[in-house]
Amino acid sequence: MLTGREVWNTAVVPFMRPYAVDENAPYVVFNSKCLRLPGRTAIHTQADPFLFVREDELFIFLEVQELGQHGRIDAYVTTDLARFEALGPIFNPGFHVSYPHVFEHQGEIFMVPETWAAREVALYRFADFPFRPVRAIALLEGEYSDATLVRWAERWWIFATTATGLEIHHSAELFGPYRSHPHNPVSRSPESWRCGGPFLQQNGNLFRVAQDGSRAYGANLNIMRVMALTEEAYDEQVVQNGLFRCHEDWNSRGGHHLSTAKFRGREIAAVDGKQTDFLINHFLSLLGRIGI
Repeated sequence: MLTGREVWNTAVVPFMRPYAVDENAPYVVFNSKCLRLPGRTAIHTQADPFLFVREDELFIFLEVQELGQHGRIDAYVTTDLARFEALGPIFNPGFHVSYPHVFEHQGEIFMVPETWAAREVALYRFADFPFRPVRAIALLEGEYSDATLVRWAERWWIFATTATGLEIHHSAELFGPYRSHPHNPVSRSPESWRCGGPFLQQNGNLFRVAQDGSRAYGANLNIMRVMALTEEAYDEQVVQNGLFRCHEDWNSRGGHHLSTAKFRGREIAAVDGKQTDFLINHFLSLLGRIGI
């Protein structure tokens, strides 16, 4: 009862290639640590942020969860990295969603959120970006977590995690059909079997951002260099253990996501971090449940 629970925050920070972030100099922190008084809505999770640049605007899509509610997708927009306008909920289908992977293909903007609760990996097309994502097709059927798409070697690849480990599925076209990689699951290690954001591509090399859950869920990120990715082979090697230093209040207990972008001549990253919640929130939550 007296053990501190955790809340999840999101921050936009400077990014230094090839793979480093400046956690102590954030442009903004969306902090979820607050007193959650009974009868009032209160957010405890702002996580899984994805960046998307369109012309002179930078958008941040992230999972938001309030006490007693399922996760939804909210968005923010900025033109100067100083003022961040809240656009509110942009996707709330009535079941838990998270990990809003937003990307562009052939002039259209798509989103693949985690829809584990619906037992599918679905592709959504924005009808009025950044609003109204409309379901286009189910790319995969089943209970997949943190599905991450990447275009590489003239094919589309989906990396997603099941109860048995990390799987790869591939197709010549974005809309599929997708075929299972012959070496699935390609990883069963808690140090790498869940993706933690979109792939990084630098100097012709491909890097996978992997959650390190070997000590605890969401403890840190590892960066994996993809050595081979074909229809018949897959190989990767760790090039960075423990991306986050976790020395700031907002991420003192860890972090499990990284998304990068170039915006107004700067390299930036959106990351998340967890910290210990206020102990009194345990008692406030109990009071709310018993109706006091």
